[in-house]
Amino acid sequence: MLEVPVLLFQLEEIAQLVDFVSVGSNDLTQYLLAVDRNNPQVSGLFEIFHPGILRAMHRARVDCDKYGLDVSVCGELAGEPIVALLLVAMGYDRLSMNQGSLAMINYLLRRVSCEELQNLLQQVLSQTGGQDVREVVRAFLVSLGLGNLVNH
Repeated sequence: MLEVPVLLFQLEEIAQLVDFVSVGSNDLTQYLLAVDRNNPQVSGLFEIFHPGILRAMHRARVDCDKYGLDVSVCGELAGEPIVALLLVAMGYDRLSMNQGSLAMINYLLRRVSCEELQNLLQQVLSQTGGQDVREVVRAFLVSLGLGNLVNH
């Protein structure tokens, strides 16, 4: 389980010991942001659309490919429609999510091309804040006539 940020910098060594990596998005996000998502005093700072989180997820995917590791994502990121689109754009093809998210994400993925997702990913990774990421993805979905499917 890749859940602590230091493992992002040790994938080469880890690849000598394991055959696959599962990115634990809840804990990885919490530790990267240094925000306890269960603490009501700071949980509002827990931002799943933070560009740094998305860049870390992208780096994990690229490095797993580089070192020949199969990789999947589990946790809330995989079940969030906007982020699921971005994860697929990054090359993740195994997303673990709750059953309630499957239909929406399947519907969205069947209506976008890989080329469109790659262009979207490049735009998103250059943003500076979570709200900026949301706006870029929302505009993308609106351009496809899918804006009403995402409530964020």
